[in-house]
Amino acid sequence: MLGKKYEISRNELFDQFECDGKLFESLDDALKYADELETKAVEAEIEAEMQRAERAVQAEKYLSEMTFKDMQKKLGKKYIWVTMPILKNGYKIEEHASGKKQYF
Repeated sequence: MLGKKYEISRNELFDQFECDGKLFESLDDALKYADELETKAVEAEIEAEMQRAERAVQAEKYLSEMTFKDMQKKLGKKYIWVTMPILKNGYKIEEHASGKKQYF
């Protein structure tokens, strides 16, 4: 599977194996290198997912601590209608005059 994903091939000219533009003496060495690349890719995806989760937690915390006055100030409006859905996270804000809606 790693051989196909990382396109490990035999370089007949140099009598070596090629992976990611690098040459290796044996197929095992090329596969070990591909495994290292795969491990780094998986670790990067895990790190990215952890960062997304942390940003979501921070955003939820920010919104949960936001007061009605904070929302008015942020929007620059005095007369707004705020609802907080029970089944959804965040707030829905409606302007009475225009019917415009914003979600936080």
